[in-house]
Amino acid sequence: MRLGVFRNIRGVNFSLNVKGNEKVEVLLYHPGAAEPFQVVQMRDENKTGLVDAVHVALPRSLKFEYTYRIDGVEKPDPFARVLRRHVLADGTEQVRCVIEPEFTTETQPLEILYKDTVCYKIHVKGFTKGEGSGVRHPGTFAGVREKIPYLKKMGITSLVLMPVYEFLETPVQPEVQIPAEYAGDEIVYSVLNTKTEAETRKNYWGYTEGYYYALKNDYCATDDPVKEFGALVDALHDNGIECILEFFFEASVPGWMVINILHYWRMTFNLDGFHLVGYGDWITAVQNDPLLSWTKIFYVNYDRSRIYPYGKPLIRNLAEWNQDYQNGMRRFLKGDLASAGEARYFLTLNSGEVARLHYFADHDGMTLYDSVAYNEHHNEANGEDNRDGILENHSWNCGVEGVTGKRAVNQLRARQQRNAFLMLLTSQGTPMIYAGDEFCNSQAGNNNAWCQDNETGWLNWNRGKAARDLRAFVKDAISFRMQHPVLRQHLPMRMVDYRSVGYPDLSCHGKMAWQIDDYEMKCAFALMYCGSYAKREDGTSDEFIYLAYNMYWEPQEFALPDLPDDMKWKIAVNTAETDSFHPENWKDMPETGTDKSVSAPPRSIVILVSEPKQEEKKTGMSPEGAGKSADKTTGKASDKTAGKAAADQTADKSSGKKS
Repeated sequence: MRLGVFRNIRGVNFSLNVKGNEKVEVLLYHPGAAEPFQVVQMRDENKTGLVDAVHVALPRSLKFEYTYRIDGVEKPDPFARVLRRHVLADGTEQVRCVIEPEFTTETQPLEILYKDTVCYKIHVKGFTKGEGSGVRHPGTFAGVREKIPYLKKMGITSLVLMPVYEFLETPVQPEVQIPAEYAGDEIVYSVLNTKTEAETRKNYWGYTEGYYYALKNDYCATDDPVKEFGALVDALHDNGIECILEFFFEASVPGWMVINILHYWRMTFNLDGFHLVGYGDWITAVQNDPLLSWTKIFYVNYDRSRIYPYGKPLIRNLAEWNQDYQNGMRRFLKGDLASAGEARYFLTLNSGEVARLHYFADHDGMTLYDSVAYNEHHNEANGEDNRDGILENHSWNCGVEGVTGKRAVNQLRARQQRNAFLMLLTSQGTPMIYAGDEFCNSQAGNNNAWCQDNETGWLNWNRGKAARDLRAFVKDAISFRMQHPVLRQHLPMRMVDYRSVGYPDLSCHGKMAWQIDDYEMKCAFALMYCGSYAKREDGTSDEFIYLAYNMYWEPQEFALPDLPDDMKWKIAVNTAETDSFHPENWKDMPETGTDKSVSAPPRSIVILVSEPKQEEKKTGMSPEGAGKSADKTTGKASDKTAGKAAADQTADKSSGKKS
C-alpha cells in the first residue's frame, strides 16, 4: 500500500508499480560497490493489481544502495528519496538509490495571506552561480540560504523555486526517421537534424518528468541533500519567507500520484506551497485535497465549479498564475493605444475565491530588461536557428536593438522598468518578481533559455549603477505597497460607496474627474483608492491614493477629485525621476482654485497621497473620519459629483441603466 522503500522492525519493504508482466528484481549493493551483494526477485504471488512488493530481512544497521532491474534493464526507484551517482570501472555512470532516515524540518509553514504576499522566483543554480553573487557556495541550496538577508531586505515574503527534484538533464531522444518520400530533400533533412541536435542539449530549467521524491544532487554543496534543503527551508521560515516549489507533470500522470508526491514534500519539509506546471486533470484532485487546503497552490486555470466542495477554507489557498497579465501590461507599458482598458482591468483584478498571481516576466519569455531593450528574440545560441521561443514578446527596444551607449535610450529603458515595477506593485493581485529583474538582468534577448546553463541563464549581479538604482526603487516600491493596505485588498473593489464615507472604494479619472476617456487620454488613465476602505494594523484608515498612469509619448494632464476639506494632495512618486519614494522628497500640489490637475510626464506614473492640512495635523483625524465629517455637514462628499460618478461607473453597459 505504501509505494517506495521503507524500513520496519523486520527489515526493508520494497514496493513498486509495474506494467503487468515485467520481470522485476531488486539489486542490493554495498555503498560504491561494482556488483550487487544480493539479488531478490519479486514474485507474481506478491503482486496486487499493478503493484509488486517484496520484503527483505536486512539488519537495521546495514548501509546499502539499491536499484531495480526490470526486464534486464537496471533503473533507479522512481519513489527514491535520495539518489547517488557512481562512475564504474568501465567509465559508465550508474544511479543508485539510498534509504535515508526519516526527516522533518523544525519550522512550520507561515501561511501568509495572498494580499500580503510578494513572490520572488529563482532557478536555484542560476541565482548564485553567476558573476557577483558573492556567496561561498554558488549554485546550491546553501548559496540560496546565504542570499536570505538580501531577500528580506528587499521585502520578499515568498520564494518560488524552479524544479529542484532530480530531473534528467539530457533525456534520451528517439531517433529521427525521415520519411522515404523526403529522403533526398536537403531542407527537410536539415530541419529535422537541427531539431534533433537541439533536443539533445542540456535541460537547464527542469520542466520535465523525473524522480519526483529526490532532491537534485547538483544543487547541493554537501553530500546530504535532504538536510541541506531542510536547512534552507528552516532559515527562510525563520526570516519570515515562505518556500514554494514548482513541479512539472505530464497530463497523463494520475491524480493519486501527484497527491502522494505533494504530500511527501509538504509533510517532510513543511513547505508553504506548490506551483504546478502542466495541463492535467490531476489538478482537480489537488485543489480539493484536505491535507493541502491551507497550502498555496498555483496553477494556470481552475475549474471554479469544482473548487472548495467542503466549503471555503479559512485561508484562501488557490491562485491562478496569470500570463495574460504579463502580455496585457507589456502592451500598455510600450504604449499601445488600445491597451488602457485592458491595463485598468488587470491593475484592479482580484477575486474572493481564487487569488491572482501577476508578473511582468517569467522563465519562459524575455526578462524585464530585455523586454525594453529588444524588439525581437535572439535565441541563436539554442541551436534551432532562432525558430524557438515565444514569437510575440510585446516588447519595445526604446529605439535601439540591444546594448547601446546612447544616454537617452538608456534613460528611457530605466524609466520603463520603473514603470513596470510600479504597475506590478500597485496592482490588486499578488505580485511575482522574476529573479534578477530588479537589477536589470539580461539574457541578451534570449526568450527561451531552457538549455543555457551558462552566463546567459545565470544571474549577473554586477550590472552597474543603473541596476543599483533600479534595485533601490523596487525595494521602495515594495515597502510602499506594504505600507498601504488599500493597494492589496482581500476582496475585489466594488467602485461604489458601500460604506457611506463620501467616496467609492475605487474610482477612475481622466482629463475630467470621475470620468473615463480612453480615446481622449491616449494610453492613460488614473485610479483613486479611498483609504477609508482599508485598515492598518493599528486600526487607523489608509490615505487616499491617486495613481496617474501615462504610457503615452507626450505629457498629459489628469484631473484631481476634491479631498475632504481638512486634507490635501502630495506628490509621492514620479517615475520620471530616479528617486522619489522618500517622504522628504514629496512635493505639495500647488493650489490652483477649484480646477485641480496633475501633469504626468511622457511614459511615467505619478502617485499622489493625501495628508492632513497643516492646521489639522494635530487632531490626528483619519481620512475616514474626515470623510464622515464632511458627510455630516453637507450630506455629501466635498466633490459634488462623487456620488453621481460612483453610480455612473457601475452602470449596466448593455441597458444604459444604473446598477
